[in-house]
Amino acid sequence: MMLSIVRSMKLYKQGLTNQYIKWLLPLSLMIAVLLGCVFLFIALFSYAGISTELIIGTLFLSSTILVYLLVRLMEGNSRSLHQEVSERKKVEGKLKEMSLIDQLTDLYNRNGFIILMENQLKLARRLKRRVLLLYADIDNLKRVNDMFGYQEGDMMLKEAAHILKASFRNSDIVARVGDDEFVIFLVGATDDNADMINDKFQKKVKTYNEKRHQNYKLLLNTCVTHYDPEFNESIESMLTQAAEALHTKKIQPKKQEHSINF
Repeated sequence: MMLSIVRSMKLYKQGLTNQYIKWLLPLSLMIAVLLGCVFLFIALFSYAGISTELIIGTLFLSSTILVYLLVRLMEGNSRSLHQEVSERKKVEGKLKEMSLIDQLTDLYNRNGFIILMENQLKLARRLKRRVLLLYADIDNLKRVNDMFGYQEGDMMLKEAAHILKASFRNSDIVARVGDDEFVIFLVGATDDNADMINDKFQKKVKTYNEKRHQNYKLLLNTCVTHYDPEFNESIESMLTQAAEALHTKKIQPKKQEHSINF
C-alpha cells in the first residue's frame, strides 16, 4: 500500500514538473518575439527614409503574429493542462480510496469502517436502535504463515474476505480491522436473530471447507455483539469491546471447538 502511495505521489509531482516545462518554453518564446518586435521598432524608427505607414504596418504584422502564436500555444497548453488536471484528480481519488480500502482483501480497512459507521451510529441514536456487529478472526493464521509461508497466509485472508462478502448483504459493512480480524455491521439486524446469523455464517464456512482442497481448513471464530449507541463513547470502543467478547468466547473451554486441522 505504501509503495502505491509513493508511486502516486511521484506521479503527482511529475505532473506539476511537466506543466512547468510546458509553460516555460512558450513563455520564453513569447518574450523573445516581443523583444524582437521592440528592437525592430527601434531599428525602423531610427532609420531615416522609412515611411511611418511602413513602420506601423510592420509592427501591426509582428503583433498579429505574436498574438496568433500566443493563442495557439495557450490552446495547446490548456488542453494539456486539462488532461493533467484529470489525471491528478484520478491520483487524488486513488489516494483517498487507498486510505479507506484494505489493499489485500479489497474490504474496508479500520479507518474506512469507522468513517462509514459514524453516519450509521447517528441514525441509530436518532431511531433509538441498538447496533449489532459480527466480529471474526481467522483461527491460527500465524501457524499457517510459519508452516506454508506468508503467501499462503495472504491467500487465507483473501478467502476469508470472499466468504464474508458472499455471506452478507451489500448493505452490510464488512471490514478488515486487524491482521486476521474482521468486523461486519449488520444493518437492521436485531438481538432476536443474532444467534441465527452467527450459526448460518458458520454453516457457510463449513460448506466452503468441504469443497476446499488445501491441507488445512479455513476456520473463523465469530461472535455477535450488540451495542446501544447512547451508551458507547466511540466506534473504537465498540471494536475493542467486540474483540474482547470474541477473546472471552475463545478461551472458554466449552467454546474451544474450532482448531485448525493439518
